[in-house]
Amino acid sequence: MKIKLALPSEDKLNISDSLFKTYFFKITTFDTATIIHEEYRETYTIIDVNAETEKNYKKIYEIIADCDVIIFRTISEKFANYLKSREKQVIITPEKIITNAVLKYVIEYNQRESNTCCCP
Repeated sequence: MKIKLALPSEDKLNISDSLFKTYFFKITTFDTATIIHEEYRETYTIIDVNAETEKNYKKIYEIIADCDVIIFRTISEKFANYLKSREKQVIITPEKIITNAVLKYVIEYNQRESNTCCCP
């Protein structure tokens, strides 16, 4: 099953501490334990970095609408609820480095899946 992750970043290496200081989303697609695609999507040209508004939520959502899971270091409850209402899984991580957060998610996902019984 393919899963697409989105992680906000200012520098393409670390997860942003603030959503509105995000210049990119790193998008990682994986299938089982294999990363099959990675890309960066720009945000800094379309969002108002000084305002947490419904308009900005919509602009950000358009960038990550095809993603299943969005991983943040911090996120306002209002924006988390906005994403959850659109059936996105929101995860808060203590990890700062994007690669570490992605690998941790993939490992934990595969552990959960291997513990799921599929027998009748």
